[in-house]
Order: sequence, then structure tokens, then C-alpha cells
Amino acid sequence: MLAGLVYIVYLSVNAGDGGQSPVFYNLPVALAAWCVVGAYRRRRFDRIAYARSCLVMALFGLALQIKYSVLFEGTFFGLALVVRALRTGASLPAAALAALSWCLIALLPTAAVVAFYWHIGALDTLVFANFQSVFLRQPPDAALMIARLALIGAHLLPIAIVAALAVPRLRRIRPIGPLLAGWAAAAIVGLLVFGTYFDHYALPLVLPLSILAAPLLAQRIGRVPVVVPVLLIGLAYVAINTAILRTTRGDGAGVRRLAARIGQSPAGCLFVFQGDPILYQLTRSCVPTAYAFPTFLSERGDNRTTGVDPHAELRRVMARRPAYVVISSIDPAVTDRAAYDFVQRELDRHYRLVDRSVLSERVDRLYARAMD
Repeated sequence: MLAGLVYIVYLSVNAGDGGQSPVFYNLPVALAAWCVVGAYRRRRFDRIAYARSCLVMALFGLALQIKYSVLFEGTFFGLALVVRALRTGASLPAAALAALSWCLIALLPTAAVVAFYWHIGALDTLVFANFQSVFLRQPPDAALMIARLALIGAHLLPIAIVAALAVPRLRRIRPIGPLLAGWAAAAIVGLLVFGTYFDHYALPLVLPLSILAAPLLAQRIGRVPVVVPVLLIGLAYVAINTAILRTTRGDGAGVRRLAARIGQSPAGCLFVFQGDPILYQLTRSCVPTAYAFPTFLSERGDNRTTGVDPHAELRRVMARRPAYVVISSIDPAVTDRAAYDFVQRELDRHYRLVDRSVLSERVDRLYARAMD
């Protein structure tokens, strides 16, 4: 129970309170880990252990359809099951056949999705969006990457310290202890391999670290259980970060005011070049581009991942004269300056400024199409 409390708090510490992908796929991963532990506790790799292993792979198959980055944890648990089968008497051919069946089970949901997209003639789009685009993303500069990793480390530090202190005790609980430590290591690999290092990329680590820390959370430092400072530090961070975000990103009042100014279902599309994409939903506006998330056309890191020329797409969108355009302040670290300058020139020529939302880190400006 204490580990569960820590897990919930540190989801928010690591930006999971907005519903990032690991918040959802951590559930099937946790269930899969529980099934692996059950298989490990059996003295021989019998039919029950094999059936549990099949369930593990089915759960990871579902998790893969939430986000493919869970591949690293699934691969680790699959290999761990193969090792367990071999160590408890399974022959090499039998273990190989079991591993093959587990791979097929894990890939079934993905195969079903691939078949569906092939049927509707959109297989290339699926492959590009989920796989190829990952390798096209431009990483931030080294200083920013180091800063983001340092922030992730700070966010995880309380539970990471307790988990590390618990590892020697867990090593004595063979073979479960090393299994759980390996799970955490696999999650770390999944974090490091993709680069960019946004704070929510740490969310897959919160689950195994909370479980690893569990044996020590009820222990006392003097009269105070270890879980108390861990939770207090996490809650303090959430409170401080919430206060900061209210000033840097607002409390919703600004974006609601812009939405009210645009109105419901405006005659002509809204184009959010920069700012909050929730404006599309709040105004029920048509969307003038397939790349509606603003960073796909406005930031250097993301605008290489779409498979199209972002500047050509901007020219196409602005040539159709959307009724409203939202643009924000320049962030020198990420903004595509050429794209920004082009949109601003179009706004100066064909639009008028009608409202703005002022935040501490940026100013969102709303432009309306001028009458020619």
C-alpha cells in the first residue's frame, strides 16, 4: 500500500497528472510483472508457469498499442522468462518454442492494427508515424539535454535513493529481487535510448522504483517511517510546480478568453501555429492542417518528423487564409525562426491583432483575418 501511495504521488512529480501514455500502460505492465513473479515462484516451469508467461506477453501486446516504448520492458521480461525456463529444467528446444509463442502472442495486437491499416490503404502512414518519425526528430543541444536529465534525476531522487538502499535486501530474495532490479534497469534503457528527455519520459521508471523501494518504506528513521519524507518531498514538489505552472502556463482563464473571442464553430478555420491546441476543441473549429499539434510546424525538433516540408505546409495553410491564427513568443532554444518569421509576415499583411493572453514565459496573440 505504501508503495502504491508513493507511485501515485510521483506520477504527478513526473508530469503524469495530465495523463501521459505510461499512466495507462503501467497498469498492464504491473499486471505482467505480477504474473512473471508468479512464474518465477514455481519450482519447475510447468504448464501453469507457461500459461502465466503467455498472459504476460498478451499484456505487453496491449501495452505496445498504448505506446511502443514499452518494448524494452517487455523484452526484458520475455528474456527473463526464457532464462527461468532453462534454469528450472526446460530443454533448449522447449524454451525456444515457448519464446517463439510468446513473441507471437505479444505481436498479435500490433499485427491486427497493421492488418487494419493495410486494409484501408494507410500502412505507410502507420509505419512512418510510429517508427520512422522517431529517428527523424532533431535532438536538443547538449546543454538542454543535460539540464533535462538533471531534472529527471531530481524528480526521481527520493524514490531512487530508497530503491537503491533496498537492493541489497532484495538480492537475498532470489530470484525475485534481481528480477525487479532488472526491470528497473530495462526501464532506464527505455528512457535513455530516445533522447529529448522530457520530464514525463521518466514515468515508466516510477513503477519499478516504487516497488523496489517497498521493503524500506515502512522502516523508521528514528520515529518517522521512511515513506513520510518521501511523500512529503513529492507533495512539496507538486505544490511548488503547480504554483509555477499557473504563472508560466496559466490557469486556463487566458485560453478560455481567446476561445470566447473566436466563438463557437467560426466561419473559417482557426490555425494554432503556437499556443494551446485545446483551442480547436474549445471553439469547435475546423483544423486547417493534418499537423495540428503546434510543435510539428513551429519547432525545429518536431518539424522534421512529419515526413513533409513544414515550410511548404505553412505556406499552404496561410494561403487559404484561416479566419484566426494564434502565435506566441519566440523560444530561441526550439523555435524554427524561418517558419515563425513567415507566419508573422503573413499576419502583418492580412490580419489584425484582436486579443492576447499574457503569461510569465510567453505571450499568446490572437489574430483575426482582416477584411480585404
